[in-house]
Amino acid sequence: MNHWVTIMTFYQSHEAHLVKTRLEDEGIYVNLLDEFINQIQPFYAASTGGIKMQVRSDDVIKAKYILTELGLLKSSNANGDRKNLKLEQLTSKIPLLNKLNLEARILIIIAILLIAIFLPVFLVD
Repeated sequence: MNHWVTIMTFYQSHEAHLVKTRLEDEGIYVNLLDEFINQIQPFYAASTGGIKMQVRSDDVIKAKYILTELGLLKSSNANGDRKNLKLEQLTSKIPLLNKLNLEARILIIIAILLIAIFLPVFLVD
């Protein structure tokens, strides 16, 4: 099930919308929380925590990778994020599994492989 995850916070509405447009160009749905209160009363931005940019849980890795490429996030594990993005892209093409999150997809694939390897051993006996 998809839920929204906050990936970044902005204190200026125009900055949030520029990044939102870039992410939406990549097919990522973006939700901006507390945007209107910060537009009406910009002095409340610190008390509300700013404008929170949220994406669906399935899109977090891809969105963070894009934000890292834009220079908005610093990633200490850029290679790991690229590997996760590649796994995300490969496993999202599998029917029925594409609706699950990445961790569940990987666990199911590992389980299927283990069954395929060890089932013949049990059937031979």
